[in-house]
Amino acid sequence: MIVTVAGLKGGTGKTTVAVSLAEACAERYGEALLIDADPQGSAMTWAELAEEMGEAAPTSSGRPAHPGPGPPTRADRRQPV
Repeated sequence: MIVTVAGLKGGTGKTTVAVSLAEACAERYGEALLIDADPQGSAMTWAELAEEMGEAAPTSSGRPAHPGPGPPTRADRRQPV
């Protein structure tokens, strides 16, 4: 699955939404890749700060995203998110 969170206007919560979606995917499917293409690099900064604090990744829920049981199976892909 590929999801893009994009928009031209700043300050609309794109990074927050992208990080939250990545966390949800990691919890459900066991892994997620978040590519921060924003020149401001907020998601990367959040990740670096979380690492310094001993967390696995930045999250909106206050708990680190962690790897689950592994990549999704065919049955997982058919289930609604």
